[in-house]
Amino acid sequence: MNLDVVILAGGRGTRLAGVWDGPKCLVPVAGRSVLQRLLEEAGRLSPRRIILSLGYRANEVVRTLAERRVGYAPVLISYDNDLSGTTQALRHTLLHARFPLLVLNGDTLPGYGLAGLVLHDERSELTESSVAWCRGQYAGAAFLNGPFAQRLLTESDAQNLETLLLSLPRYYVEEYLDVGTPERFSYATSLKEYP
Repeated sequence: MNLDVVILAGGRGTRLAGVWDGPKCLVPVAGRSVLQRLLEEAGRLSPRRIILSLGYRANEVVRTLAERRVGYAPVLISYDNDLSGTTQALRHTLLHARFPLLVLNGDTLPGYGLAGLVLHDERSELTESSVAWCRGQYAGAAFLNGPFAQRLLTESDAQNLETLLLSLPRYYVEEYLDVGTPERFSYATSLKEYP
């Protein structure tokens, strides 16, 4: 599929203080890290490239990827420890990315096929833009395509990506797994298997 994938994996995980002392993207779910699983899922789309947007303890993430020999597509890594908010991190990463673009949260696993988010219909045409939505919440994935998406990112002053994406058409999904809060972290790390 002719797209770039960006994984926003630079968060500090402040809500996980006391239960996890590391990058959120390295939280283990049924024996493999969230990031490993995201790279596998994104790799199934055969993207042009996968771009990791790292910040907090980036060297630890890079070392873990090297040890596990994860390489489903060329991976560029964007470092910046001074960025505040996921929207600012994505804007910074856009210096390395091209539209169309699939954006994934580094602490969220899709419980659905990502291809459905980017395909418009059975003819496999790319949709204009869409955001994964589950039970009234952003489900950690958005497909951004075309001038509208570019304008949305460059002209909005929203710091939180979820706020910014509220204006996109919604792609409703049944399930996703977020590890960003102590309760969700506890559930995710207790799983013996994950689809």
